[in-house]
Amino acid sequence: MTDPTREWIQRQLLQALAWGGYMCLMVWFGLRYGPISSGTLAIALVVGFGLWGCSELLRSRALSRGWLSGPGYALAGKTALAVFLLPAIPQLILYVVLTSGLKFGWLSLPGGAANYTFGAVILYWINSIVPLGLWAGVWISTQAVRRYRQEELSRLRAEAARSALEFEALRARLNPHFVFNALNNLRALINEDTERARDLVTRLSNTLRHALDHGTSQRVSLGRELEVVDDYLEIERVHYETR
Repeated sequence: MTDPTREWIQRQLLQALAWGGYMCLMVWFGLRYGPISSGTLAIALVVGFGLWGCSELLRSRALSRGWLSGPGYALAGKTALAVFLLPAIPQLILYVVLTSGLKFGWLSLPGGAANYTFGAVILYWINSIVPLGLWAGVWISTQAVRRYRQEELSRLRAEAARSALEFEALRARLNPHFVFNALNNLRALINEDTERARDLVTRLSNTLRHALDHGTSQRVSLGRELEVVDDYLEIERVHYETR
């Protein structure tokens, strides 16, 4: 199973849990006004599955149009507009289902008819906007946290890669054999010629400092380069002696 397929299945399971719970909540509220009926179940199913589809449509639109990459006020405005308009889809489907079902006797409701007065329609609309808005808020927050973690991980990886490049560049500038030879010569000079050993430590320190500073400095003076060359030649002179 590929990663996109696994991610899609996991997302749909979470969607089923969320909107399935909302359908159960709608049925529970319907029971408060009378015994459960086919019309009550139809309302819960149509609205629940309709909002499920609206949430998927909102998600697809937001990702394909790059809403999450834009400024916060643009994301908030587009999301609010989508949350306000999308519930019209399941509400229109519900209207067709209820009116047709009641007309042909396929469905029944307490009272025998569906209430589609202006106030009732506004209430139905709000009851769809609220859960879709909550879903959008949770989804956007989750995406924001995920993007932040991904950006932080990318930044850490970039820093690690930069450090690795700097280390490799430093290794290229510092010949290990040169350093090892200088340290061995220093060890021999400590007992033979203390003054020359101190001079060797100073020159080796200057050479290493130049190698480290060279990675961060864009420019260096000719005089400084000549000083480093002089230190390098003196260190090599100790190694090769009369050769």
